[in-house]
Formats: sequence, structure tokens, C-alpha cells
Amino acid sequence: MSIIIVGGGKFGLKAIEYAKEICQKAILIDNNPQCQAISLSDRQFKNYSEFKENIAQLNENELYFVNDEINIINEIVTLMDIKYVIPVVPIHLMASIISFFIQKNSINLIPDINGTKNFTFSCDKNLLLSSNIHNGIVFLSHAKADELCPDNCSGPLNFCPHFKREKYKTITRYLREYYKINHYIDINEGEIINITIIIESYQLKPGLGGLVGDEINTIINLLEHKISSYRDKYCKIVVATTCNCHGVITFFKKEEN
Repeated sequence: MSIIIVGGGKFGLKAIEYAKEICQKAILIDNNPQCQAISLSDRQFKNYSEFKENIAQLNENELYFVNDEINIINEIVTLMDIKYVIPVVPIHLMASIISFFIQKNSINLIPDINGTKNFTFSCDKNLLLSSNIHNGIVFLSHAKADELCPDNCSGPLNFCPHFKREKYKTITRYLREYYKINHYIDINEGEIINITIIIESYQLKPGLGGLVGDEINTIINLLEHKISSYRDKYCKIVVATTCNCHGVITFFKKEEN
């Protein structure tokens, strides 16, 4: 199995350390050929096409740098057995993966401003950290706006030892209960197609989380199986990435002609 690391900066270095600790093949993706972590790579590929041509030659416990955009993840998770995708970039990676896949299939997405507003009005205000209504993004957290979590936090379930605060439920649990879903994806196909994705970032070591590769692959396969019906109907998409303490939610809707 392999690990995908998205981003070659400071936290990319931590992710590489983790891959080395568990003797796992790692694929580092960054569009910056001068990123910090490139010096640690065993082999470098100038783009995804060159990487794809050499997949059969990749060895365990080695780091491979691919100089390309993050949307290549969509193809890599279908070609390889990916254990974790570790996002260490300042974007909502899962939302980018879903948006790229949907729009590649000729469905234009735009921020769902009303959906974002409705959520901020109705959610637990104690968990609402911040929002960008215009871009359809909401941040949830058990931390407050003026609080900074330590880099090596272990993210315990029920109590924050750093801020000495009880957590009545994890952000993952809160959102799945809010949307009344038990799994990481729910597709409600009525007059309006509502797609809700709440994928958990599992703690791999203190301060480092990863998305399960099989879960990303399953989500893409489910969407691909139904994508033709989405072209003819109005649809709304909620994509959330969560952990015990924090969460980011992106609200999309299909652009109407």
C-alpha cells in the first residue's frame, strides 16, 4: 500500500517522517518544484504522465515526488492501493477533489451561499469558529478564534488538555448527526439531488491526520456511477472534512443555465 502526501512544506516533512516510520511507499504531490520536502525524495517526476508510466517500478519505503496539481489524486486513488491521503496544504483538499471530479464531467459548480447561510444560522454557535459566506466555507472547532492548538496535539475524544475544556462530542459526530447520516457519503435523489460527504481525518500521529484512501475511492466511484443523472437535475453538495476537534465544510450547488 502507499501514502499520498499533498504538500511539501513544513507539515509535509512531518508526513514524510510518518511514512518512513511505518516503512510505507509515499507519493508527494506539489506544484512547486522547489518545495522544502523535494530534497528528501528518492526519485522525482516532472508530471503525472511520467509518474504513471513508471508506477510498476516504484519500491516500498521510498518517497516519490510528482510535480503536478492536486487533481491528479482522483486518478491515483483508482490506479493504486492507497492507505492514506495526508493533506498538508492550506486548502480544503476533499472539496477540491470533489469539485474537480464533478466539473470534469461538464457540471459547473458555484458556492451555495444560501446553504452556507442556513448552516451558520442553525448550527451550534459554540462550535462555529468562522465562515466565508461568499465562498461557501464554514469552519467548526472546539477551539476559540484566539486560541492556537499545539503542533503535536493528540486530539483526544472528550477533553482538551491544552485548553482544559470538555468536548461534548467530536466534530465528526456532530456533523453526521446534524445531517442525519451514518456514513461518510449520503446521496438523496429527489427533485433536488443532495449529496453530503463527511469524511474523517484520522489521527496518524500527534499533529498529523490522514484521509482513508478507500473512502475517497468509494466516494468517487459512487459519484461516477450516478454522474449522468446529475447533468439533468439541480444538485447541492456539502463536503466536510472533520476530526475530533475541528472541521471545514464547503457548500456547492450546480450552476443553473
